Amino acid sequence: MADVSLIRGGSPVLKTPFCKGHYAQFTPPFETPVIPGAPPYDSYSEAANMQGYTNLHFPLVPHLLDTDAHKWMQHALKSVSAVGDRIELCIVPSRAYLQSLHIEVADYDDALTGVYVTPAMYRVYWDFTAGNYAYTKNTAFAAELTTAGMGQFPLGTPQPTDTTIGMALLSTDPTILPPSYTHTKFVRNASGVPTAYAAPVANGGHNIIALDVTAGDADKIKKIYNGKFRLYLSVKLLTFAGSAQIG
Repeated sequence: MADVSLIRGGSPVLKTPFCKGHYAQFTPPFETPVIPGAPPYDSYSEAANMQGYTNLHFPLVPHLLDTDAHKWMQHALKSVSAVGDRIELCIVPSRAYLQSLHIEVADYDDALTGVYVTPAMYRVYWDFTAGNYAYTKNTAFAAELTTAGMGQFPLGTPQPTDTTIGMALLSTDPTILPPSYTHTKFVRNASGVPTAYAAPVANGGHNIIALDVTAGDADKIKKIYNGKFRLYLSVKLLTFAGSAQIG
């Protein structure tokens, strides 16, 4: 199984009040695309960051422009070749959770007809017994998507019953922690060495938003890297991080 990571590392630097260099970062809405093929929404939202509302987004557009970033994306996607492969898009920040997820397939590639992808989430965590990182599929998140009626999306010519735009409202059960919530707190031994995740243990680590390849002929799936489709994913986050300094 291929595991293709398109994650670009790092964290956004948010200048909050009382921090040097803080200024309003509102930008005008883009009601029409700036260039052909631009995303349908302006989606790194900092407008409400002081309330904890931010966006994660990813434009899976492997054949939009002849730029270094698109060449890098195409090179990574060449490893996608079969049903069961996954394309990792972004990491959910710790101490945050997803409130909603939006996906839109704006363009399709006839050469990929019959190829479908499904949003998924994977938890990556440190296995203290094995001494390395481990991946598990976040089945609770998958159940949330199923409850919200979100399934697979076509990359090729859609069939009459296919869904090409969808939104899922998440984390609606107040009696449990949201499946997308994680933390990085550890239990340490007398020497100060981490030995386990602190409670809630099942939420230790990080969650990765991904697309699973769930249908399609292998010869078509191998063409995803150079596909003419445009898929845009955006998620609304509620975060619990704030300013760590004054001045």
